Amino acid sequence: MVNSCTVAAGAEQIVNTATVTLPAGQTDPFPEGNSATDETAVAIFIDGFESGNISAWSTSVGRAAAATVELVVPADQLAARFLVDGEALRLVRARSDWILVGLSDDGTAVFALELRRTAVGLEQRARVRLDDGGWATSRWVGLSEAAAALDLEWRASWSSEHPDGALLLSIDGELLIWLTELDNGVQRLRSLDFFAIRGRRVLSEPELSPPSGPGH
Repeated sequence: MVNSCTVAAGAEQIVNTATVTLPAGQTDPFPEGNSATDETAVAIFIDGFESGNISAWSTSVGRAAAATVELVVPADQLAARFLVDGEALRLVRARSDWILVGLSDDGTAVFALELRRTAVGLEQRARVRLDDGGWATSRWVGLSEAAAALDLEWRASWSSEHPDGALLLSIDGELLIWLTELDNGVQRLRSLDFFAIRGRRVLSEPELSPPSGPGH
C-alpha cells in the first residue's frame, strides 16, 4: 500500500491519498476501489495573525480583550510598568495565551506579549510587527509564578535606512527579553488591549514613564 500526503503552498487543505496495488500475476475484479482520498482543513494555521488584526486571536481562544487603555495621541515609543498578578499566572494552561497587545489606530497589532505553560514551567515571549508585514519574535523565557513588576519599553525605528526599533522587557529589574535593530517605523501605538485568563487579568493598567531610548 502506498500512502501520500500533499499540502500546496498557501493551501487550506491537506490531501491524503492511499493506494493498493496487487502482487504481480493477480487480477483485481474491482480496480476502482484501490485508491481513496481524504481532504482535511488545515485550520490550525488559519488564525489571522499574519494580517496584524487580533480579532482572529480573540475568536480562536474564545475571549475578547478584558480592558483597553487608549493613549492621548498615537506614539512612536512607550515605556510602562505593569504589576503582574501571581494568581492569574497560575491559571495559565498548556496552550499559549495573549496577555497584552499594542494596537495602532487602524487596529493593527504593533506588539504582543504571550504566555504558555510547558513541562518545565511558565514561559513568556514577545512579538513586534515589522514594516514588511513580518514579525520579530523573541525566544521563550522562563517566568516565576509570583507577583512581580513588569517593565516594557517599545519604540518605532527612525527610518528603514537606520532601523533602531526595539522592545525590551524586564521582570523585577532583570532584563529577560530584548528585540533590537528592528525596522518598524510605520505603525504608531494608539491603545493597549489587556486579556484575561479564565476571567482574571494578568497585568494591571500601566504606569507610564519617559522611555530610555531617543525620541523621534
